[in-house]
Amino acid sequence: HIGPLAVAADRMLAVAALWAFVAVLSYGSKWVDRDLSRPAFLTVAIGILVARAGFVGGNWPAFAAEPWTAAYIWQGGFSPLFGLGAAAATLVVMLCGKARALAMSTLVAVSAAWFVVERLIEPPARPLPAGLAVERLDERPVALDSLRGRPFVINLWATWCGPCRREMPMLVEVARSNPNVPVLLINQGEDAQRVSRYLAGEGLDAENILLDPLGGVGAALRSSALPTTAFVSADGIVTDVHIGEISRAALIAGVHDLRRPD
Repeated sequence: HIGPLAVAADRMLAVAALWAFVAVLSYGSKWVDRDLSRPAFLTVAIGILVARAGFVGGNWPAFAAEPWTAAYIWQGGFSPLFGLGAAAATLVVMLCGKARALAMSTLVAVSAAWFVVERLIEPPARPLPAGLAVERLDERPVALDSLRGRPFVINLWATWCGPCRREMPMLVEVARSNPNVPVLLINQGEDAQRVSRYLAGEGLDAENILLDPLGGVGAALRSSALPTTAFVSADGIVTDVHIGEISRAALIAGVHDLRRPD
C-alpha cells in the first residue's frame, strides 16, 4: 500500500535552509550586539512571499482559471532567485555595519549550501520499467508500453485520498485539453465499481481514468505517497516526479517541458 502524503525531499531541504538561516542569525546576535531574530524571520517571510509571487506571475495563465490556488503554497511552486533577491534587499534596508555583513554572508552561505545539496540529492532520471499494464473501468487492458514514442504523464491516486480528490477536477480538465501528451489518472488498489461511483458522484469524466489494482505502477515509480505525479519522456525516461498535490501551473509546466524538443 502507498502511505499517507509525504513531503518531498526538496521541500524538506528548503525548510531546513530557512531554519538554518534564522538559527545562525539568532545565535550570531551576540557578535554584533543586536538581536537579529526579528530581522531574520521577517527576511524569511518576505523571501517566501516574493518567491511565490514570482512563480505565480510567471505562470499566471495557469493560475487565472483558479486565482485562489496562488495561496496553496503546500503544492510547491516558487522562484528561488526572486526570493533570494527580496531577502537580500530586506537585509540591506533593515541592517547596517557588522549586522548587515553577518546577515548577508549567512544568506550567501546557506543559499549556496542549499543549491549544492539539492543537486546532490536530486534523483537521476530513470527509465519507466517495461511491461507495466493497467486497465480501463470496463476491464479492458492497457499496456503502458503502447505509449512509447510519445511523452505522457502518470498521476497515482485513490478515492480515499483527500489531496487526490482536491486535484482531480483540475487533472481531468488538463488531461482533456492536452490530448497530445496523455495524462493517465491511474487509481491505486481500488475496484471499478468504487471508482465509477466516485466519478459519477463528482461529475468527472472517466476518459483518462485507469485502474491499477495491485499497485504495480506505484511500485515501479517507487512512490511512497498519494498523490504522485510522474512525467515520462517520449523515450520512456521518468524525468520528474512530484509527490503530493500538484498545482495546475506545475502540471502544465511539466507538460510543456515534455513537449520541448531536446
